[in-house]
Amino acid sequence: MRSSMVYRNPCKESPEVIAENLLA
Repeated sequence: MRSSMVYRNPCKESPEVIAENLLA
């Protein structure tokens, strides 16, 4: 579900979180 937040608020999400979603 984090991926949804990343796309909605990429600026608020940290690079590490985005990387985790890409690897997930």
